Amino acid sequence: MADTSVHGKVERWIVANELPRVCGEQFSKGRVRLTWGGVFECDAVSTDLATVVCISTSGCRTATGRQAIGKFHKLRADALYLLHTSGTRRRILAFTDPGMLEHFEKERARGRFPPESAIELLLVALPRDLAEELRVATGLASSEVSPRARV
Repeated sequence: MADTSVHGKVERWIVANELPRVCGEQFSKGRVRLTWGGVFECDAVSTDLATVVCISTSGCRTATGRQAIGKFHKLRADALYLLHTSGTRRRILAFTDPGMLEHFEKERARGRFPPESAIELLLVALPRDLAEELRVATGLASSEVSPRARV
């Protein structure tokens, strides 16, 4: 079974280092109330609860080079929850993959994703060693779910 601890390590690094640098405030993982009554577990919430962030460490392509449709759907669901957080002033979707950011920018340009005024899109540049760990972990996970060659 794939080791997903690297993805958590990357998320924790972003929450502890990049978000405070970009937003000028501290963040931690947390729950926020939704306008329709439930709660949503976010990857990062500012200490004053005014900024909420979902982080994607996923690539925009599968191991076979196809578009990662399932990942796109997951991020759209995250965006739906972000749009309905109660008392939030700033909503951010952060990506580690430039291709994923580009995909959602294109969707936004086509009117198929909320505008920048509703959800900010942020590309996070990881330190070289952390980016390499993520690349290796993603490659191993992909090899586990890729169809095997027929004998």
